[in-house]
Amino acid sequence: MAAAAALPRLCALLLPFLAVATCLDAPSHETFHWVAGPWMMCSSPCDGGLRYRDVACYGNLDDNTIKHYPVDDASCSADEMPARQEACNQQSCSDPAQSINPKRSGMSGWLVALVLVLGLGAIGGIAFTSYTYYMRYA
Repeated sequence: MAAAAALPRLCALLLPFLAVATCLDAPSHETFHWVAGPWMMCSSPCDGGLRYRDVACYGNLDDNTIKHYPVDDASCSADEMPARQEACNQQSCSDPAQSINPKRSGMSGWLVALVLVLGLGAIGGIAFTSYTYYMRYA
């Protein structure tokens, strides 16, 4: 019933672009379907979160005068509507297997070891130089 009421309004909008006979004599059959967008990021990295997506009802005419246009959600079947939200990242934050990040950022272990050895060497060099200076002028 909503589709039948929408056709005259749609016809009036299209009237400047279409022949009058097409709009008044043979109204097109209008169909409606749900369109779901991509999922957003999860609200939590672990211990459960939610992710959302946009879902909207769109209509189109069989004669392809208008291929895809937004309509009120009541025009589409509520039973066929895709989910707008879902649970995600249900694993525990305290689970050690999940806490290991395969995409580690920062310095690698070898770089940390190199910096540590060079730092200790520099400290040792300063201590040796200080001791030598002290012994020479003491």
